[in-house]
Amino acid sequence: MLHQLPITNVRLLACHEDWQRMTPTVRGRHCRSCQREVIDFTQASAAELAAAQAAAPDGRVCGHFRRGQLAGGQPVRFGLWARAFVLTLALVLLQGLTARQAWAQTRKAAPKASHPAAPPLPPSAYEADGIVAAPPAESTGTARQPYVYVDHMPEPPGGQEAYRLAMGKQLRRPAGQPLAGKVFVSFIVQPDGHLTDLKVIRGLSPAYDAEALRLVQRLQPWTPGRLHGRAVPVSFTQVVVFGAAKK
Repeated sequence: MLHQLPITNVRLLACHEDWQRMTPTVRGRHCRSCQREVIDFTQASAAELAAAQAAAPDGRVCGHFRRGQLAGGQPVRFGLWARAFVLTLALVLLQGLTARQAWAQTRKAAPKASHPAAPPLPPSAYEADGIVAAPPAESTGTARQPYVYVDHMPEPPGGQEAYRLAMGKQLRRPAGQPLAGKVFVSFIVQPDGHLTDLKVIRGLSPAYDAEALRLVQRLQPWTPGRLHGRAVPVSFTQVVVFGAAKK
């Protein structure tokens, strides 16, 4: 019987919603903020994550993961069955290599043909509403890639409550467009607290999206995220809420 391996090396876009405050469902929790089901993947396999992404109508899935499943986290500890399997496989390979070496000694060495090396294939990956599962990229130590999970996440100016009040005061509803809803803006909080790479990942209309970008761009600098005591760049997603227009 084959065992499905657990999910590892998951990369997430940070979400400000609290898992503990969501309404329990059969597969996880219901998020009232974005009206989506957040599936509990803490005990799921990689195949189950892929199946959930394939079954989603829009190809997007919100999920809840353990810290150890995140990219750059602690390595997964396999059970005794996995260790026994690896040991058996190593013995089989060793026996196969020994047999091939003995056979090669009885044959005359044939000239080796030179073939150009094949180009490396890109790592496979699939995305599910800001969730990206893929093999970890090799780090050269030169490029500073943003983190998605750190010891202390970034904080908006003045804290969450002051930030919410400031957004409500400075929000400008586009004229002639009485829409209501939410605009999701993603960005990177740099170590100095300034925001870069702002973009709308889910919007309402061009006018509303532009206003959400203007508002998020205006309310800075933030308190940067910290990892092991030092400020680092962190990916973040902020929701800008447009309530119903007042009559």
